[in-house]
Amino acid sequence: TTTTTTTPGTPGVKRAAAAADAAKSSAPTTRPEDSYLPQLEAMNELQELRQELAIKVASVEEGVGQHREAMWGEYAYLWKDDRAEFLRQFLLYGHVLTAEEVEAAGDNEVPPTPPTDEQFREAIDKYNKIADQVDGLRDTEVFDQWFRVDTRGFKASLHSEVKKWSHMMTEHLQRHTTETLDQLEAFIDLRQKGLQTNPGEGDYAALVEVMGNLNAVESQRASTDACFEPLKATVALLSAYHIEVSDKVHRQLDKLPTRWNDLKKLTETMTHQVAPLQADEVAKLKRRCNQFDVRNYE
Repeated sequence: TTTTTTTPGTPGVKRAAAAADAAKSSAPTTRPEDSYLPQLEAMNELQELRQELAIKVASVEEGVGQHREAMWGEYAYLWKDDRAEFLRQFLLYGHVLTAEEVEAAGDNEVPPTPPTDEQFREAIDKYNKIADQVDGLRDTEVFDQWFRVDTRGFKASLHSEVKKWSHMMTEHLQRHTTETLDQLEAFIDLRQKGLQTNPGEGDYAALVEVMGNLNAVESQRASTDACFEPLKATVALLSAYHIEVSDKVHRQLDKLPTRWNDLKKLTETMTHQVAPLQADEVAKLKRRCNQFDVRNYE
């Protein structure tokens, strides 16, 4: 037995290719009149099945559309509303102003009513409840017993949108607590340092510096006295949602009330110390005013 091997470009390959082309050209072709399609289309039974299928598809499309509209109507505000604007109004008024409230105010500003911790709690609970509701949605929806829609991707995206709202509220509380305590600590540091100056008689610049610090502490007295308990309540509120603040915040809440009381005591001491110097300066001003009046009279 002899085996013939052909390589690309050899006469043997060319003969094989020519034979394949000839076989293709001689293969029978299917003419349109030989097709079964016209016969199938003419069958009444298949036409009825086709119509039934079209009706079922239309029914499913309608059901899916209604379901989509229901989901959109219930949850669309979560991704359509402006969260930043909502927070701005919530921090000013405790809620988003209604058209009636804006109309009633007219050209006047609506009086601000900042939210309480309880209002923050209600808002956070509202969005957490919506998140739980979304978690309870079915992973699949079946329409007309045969068309199934996988809704897990929609659920995950919707849950993420809901959590953005509740996170916005808790993030603000965290930021507010941290910034308030940091500002207060910096204020106490600055005023304690400023009140270490002990102005002598005739040292007008030092007296002015001390008086400036005394006035600054006095202007902050009422608001600072009232801030510690609300801040502690805010930390407790965050803890209820398993959100822990930093160790620094806990340290500040523990130490700053004492430091603030110490600063108030220092201001009382310094007020008594500079009182005679302040009286001397007042007397000097009176003498200068009298001298000025005398010169003008002459």
